[in-house]
Amino acid sequence: MQRRSSASAIVILMLLVVPTGAACMQGASLSAENPSVPPGKVLYIDHHIHRHGEALEEGYPVIAIDFPTYTFDNETRTLSGLLTFEVNQSLIAVYGSGLSLSGDAGIGAATDLSGVYSIPYEADDGLIIRNITPNGTARIEYRNTTISLAANETWQNVSVGIEEEAVFGGNETGQQGRLKITATDTITNYGLLEREEIENTTSLGAAAGSG
Repeated sequence: MQRRSSASAIVILMLLVVPTGAACMQGASLSAENPSVPPGKVLYIDHHIHRHGEALEEGYPVIAIDFPTYTFDNETRTLSGLLTFEVNQSLIAVYGSGLSLSGDAGIGAATDLSGVYSIPYEADDGLIIRNITPNGTARIEYRNTTISLAANETWQNVSVGIEEEAVFGGNETGQQGRLKITATDTITNYGLLEREEIENTTSLGAAAGSG
């Protein structure tokens, strides 16, 4: 359990590490180009925040954001998306990140894939990948917490809080809208992928994030 506080939210609830898939590769030799991972392999880590809203007062502004830019099929172990980085022998890991909205919080999802070529790696969302082992275990720092995730494990934190925002329009300028937000913050280590199973594509369908 973690407890955090902010000016706009009451934070509680849970911290989970759970298995999500098949066992990872063990005992492989290391690549000369990437000493952290076996030859031809790339670690895939995904960080996604989902915000679900419930309006407590009418008038809270509804937000619409973009659409997913990548998908991951855990059965075929294929990662497909809009790649803005080079898939080469120096690639150690791929980091996916995103935000999605539902309910009165809004609609849509905004996601992005980044290439990792050296460790430590600091993502734009504040997550830091400190270490990767040859069997796909990752040591991560996030929000002043150190997290060790073996391949196919997930860390999750769920928080509930109240947010307020000024509503403008008509004769009610300055009125406060109130929204109950349930935020599910999830980091998943999907383990080692074959480098050739990372595909650059614009055909994404309607699946969100890493499916």
